[in-house]
Amino acid sequence: MKFRYLAALAAFCCAAAQAAEPSKAQIVRWLGDVGKVALGEVHPLALKGGEKAYLASAEFPDQGRNFMQGYVLARPALGKAIVLDGFSGLSADVTMLSHDGSKGYMAILGSSSSGQGNFDATYSVVLFDGWKPRTLFKAEEGNNFGDCGDEGKPCQGSQVFLNPLAGPGGQPQLAVTTVRYSGPDEKRTKASASSKVVTLSYPDSRQPNP
Repeated sequence: MKFRYLAALAAFCCAAAQAAEPSKAQIVRWLGDVGKVALGEVHPLALKGGEKAYLASAEFPDQGRNFMQGYVLARPALGKAIVLDGFSGLSADVTMLSHDGSKGYMAILGSSSSGQGNFDATYSVVLFDGWKPRTLFKAEEGNNFGDCGDEGKPCQGSQVFLNPLAGPGGQPQLAVTTVRYSGPDEKRTKASASSKVVTLSYPDSRQPNP
């Protein structure tokens, strides 16, 4: 009986530790020496396989303009956190798209950059396989409105709107609307729109992570 009690108590303690959300200060300590960092909203999520983790938008004020925003992934089970590579930019927004505790949560990560009159943004639907974000879908938008209209250079651009949907059986979907602009200058552009529904599928568990 005593053994059963101790085993139950240990299981309870482990479950409590797994459920406890780390503070922002703790996550920053797990990051180690990455320079000055300020975390935004912290989102709980499940990695592929079910491990509980936390994803946060982050600001890096000492970095260059196109690298001041990014994302931090924390894994309490390992007592570690990392800055996601390849997702830095002028902005960092997290939208949770699905909540499958065993297959993993899908999240939309946004990032953007600008320079020489051009603006570009990318929205990626990712599933975390350990430390690696696996991209399941990507949409891009941008414009050249800061470098057009003179010397006959046309103004062109696009905007993307993503709306989460629940497909058959609760399968996650996205309604993707793209609005494109084109004209001789920014004030005389004509717009056209197109829409599609994208069904997001979990990768085959037998496939290796790329």
